[in-house]
Parts: sequence; structure tokens; C-alpha cells
Amino acid sequence: MNFILPESDDLKIEYFGHLFDNTSECYKLFWFQVIVEKILAGQTEASYEEIIDGAAYAIRTYDNQRGFHKLNVSPSLQVKLLDNKLMFNVTPFVKYMVSQGNTYNHEHINYGVRGGIFY
Repeated sequence: MNFILPESDDLKIEYFGHLFDNTSECYKLFWFQVIVEKILAGQTEASYEEIIDGAAYAIRTYDNQRGFHKLNVSPSLQVKLLDNKLMFNVTPFVKYMVSQGNTYNHEHINYGVRGGIFY
């Protein structure tokens, strides 16, 4: 997807195109989210303190995160009958997620069966 960035004599807009080239261990995604929220709310100016304060909750949550583990299993069984004119498909699934932080531990399990009959 290509975006056309606006032109400006005051700002070096081309730098904006590389804003998220390196996001390892940084908070610029949180700050950018605050800026976008302010723009969507119709605000045209924001102080440094407003941006930092707006991202404080997300940053505290990010700093509290120690680990996240996800297991997703979904084997599929397909049966074709009547010279491949009738087909049954059954897919049981299990999604198990664990999120661990300094002050919390959260587990989530989602399971079920998907299936279909095709003729």
C-alpha cells in the first residue's frame, strides 16, 4: 500500500515516511497513537506533556509485560464422497494464550469446532 504524504515548506515530510522503520524497544507507537487520537478529536496542537501523559497508561502496561505465549492448534479432517461431489469438512481448534506481567498473570482458552458440507 502506498501513501502520498502531504508537501510542506516548514516540515521535512519525507522523514515521516520512515518514522516506524525501527520500532524495537521504543515508545513512538504509543505517542503516535495519542497524536492520531487528538487529530481525530479535532485538536490541531498538543504540547509535549500532553502527548507523554496521553501515552503513560499504555507505556506502563507495556513496561509491565514480561511475556506473552500463544498456542494455536487446528487440525482439519476432510471426507469426499460420491466421486468428490459431496464433501464434509471438520476442523476442531484450540487457542491458548498466556500473558504474564510483573503484577498479573492472565490465561485465555478458546476452543470449538468448525465444519461444513459442500455439494
